[in-house]
Amino acid sequence: MSGESALLTRSWPVGARTVTLTIPKPRPGAPVCATAEWSPTEPTRLSTDEWKQYRMGRNEALAQLAGELGISVAVLDI
Repeated sequence: MSGESALLTRSWPVGARTVTLTIPKPRPGAPVCATAEWSPTEPTRLSTDEWKQYRMGRNEALAQLAGELGISVAVLDI
């Protein structure tokens, strides 16, 4: 993540792949962007079950972050 120290890194399986979510340490007043990396390859499409696996893992990682920092987190799926 461009040299920034990660605050949170979590990985979980999605089908035959692994997703690693990395969130950098926030700086006061600056936006924070999470990065999701897929291994061994990024999928072009996800099945309904894979979407469920992805969202469950993502939501758990973000809930852990919110708990650690004592903040609220919102995610919009569009």
